[in-house]
Amino acid sequence: MAMVTILGCYLLIKEKWEYLIIPLSGMAVCIHQGYVLMFFNVLLVILWCKIFDNEGKNRKKYITIFAASLLVASVLFLYLNFFSHQNGAEIYDEIYEVASSLAHDGVVHTNLMMHEILGESPFVNEWAEHVHNFQEFPVLIILMLPYLVIAFRFFRNTIREAKGAYKLKYLAVAVGSATILPDLIVKIDYGRWMFSIVFYYFMTILVLLALKDNIIVHNFNREVERMKQKPALTIALMIYPVLFTPFKDVFICDLTNRITNYLVGFVGGLIG
Repeated sequence: MAMVTILGCYLLIKEKWEYLIIPLSGMAVCIHQGYVLMFFNVLLVILWCKIFDNEGKNRKKYITIFAASLLVASVLFLYLNFFSHQNGAEIYDEIYEVASSLAHDGVVHTNLMMHEILGESPFVNEWAEHVHNFQEFPVLIILMLPYLVIAFRFFRNTIREAKGAYKLKYLAVAVGSATILPDLIVKIDYGRWMFSIVFYYFMTILVLLALKDNIIVHNFNREVERMKQKPALTIALMIYPVLFTPFKDVFICDLTNRITNYLVGFVGGLIG
């Protein structure tokens, strides 16, 4: 899904074959319907910026690509989530047997199969993981505060410099990662959701820099100058993300998982 998104960004930077974004969006949703919430925001926000930055035929082109991509992805998302499980009961046993024979230890995640084949929500059976996610998330926020402060300052200055309706352009860039909120609320796998948030801001800012967006370039350079004045802090911030990678699946990462388990155990000991 990330590779498809990067390809779409490349087409937008080069301004060639951009209509391919429409079938690419559909293909990505067919790979996994979670694409709509996890990675599609990158292409939509860049297209949104392109609409503001162009006039005449070019603006109509980007409006068309934006609307068509959104329509195709939305229709496929709704179908795959709500209307593609009619024959699930008929094929469940067969898929279970095949999965058991292919599994390394013979263990099959029935919750996942019931969700993907029968369309049943695994929420209740995953409640223990949800609780851990809710406990782990504040730990991540605390550890990520240095980055959050820089990001807040960057987007605050960017939106302030924009004039009139153009504020909506940069506001979309700032809040575009919010599409992941439904996953954060109803699903586990917080490591994947955190990765998609980091990926969104990295790719979006990178593409806007490549497109030479004046306000983004200006404020990015301001942050670079601040970093040059504090080289030790800059080096620390560059090393810091290593502690958070690679992002896990159910847990965010090893570091946040260990801290959370320690805190929960410590509090449990006090109560006990």
